[in-house]
Amino acid sequence: MSDTSELEQAKKLFRSFHGRDPKTSELAEIPLPGKGVIGLEVGKCVGIAYRAAGNGEVYYHEFPAATRPRLFVTPQGEQAYLVGGTYKFTNRGFLR
Repeated sequence: MSDTSELEQAKKLFRSFHGRDPKTSELAEIPLPGKGVIGLEVGKCVGIAYRAAGNGEVYYHEFPAATRPRLFVTPQGEQAYLVGGTYKFTNRGFLR
């Protein structure tokens, strides 16, 4: 994991959101180019909605239970990451 203060900040935010201490598997270092970021697990991502940059249309994709990625946020709560799952993003959007 990254530095201790960031880890403690992640644990504090996790406790305030979930009402309990995080399990080891619920905190992760998310690999990003040039650095790692500590993330705390919020839960499984059930679906995602977005406005396409190209045509401006709004799309909603629901992940089937077996394909759901885990949703993590940074200790500051300012950045979210989808980690894992068995989906693919293609020129047609999210596919299972």
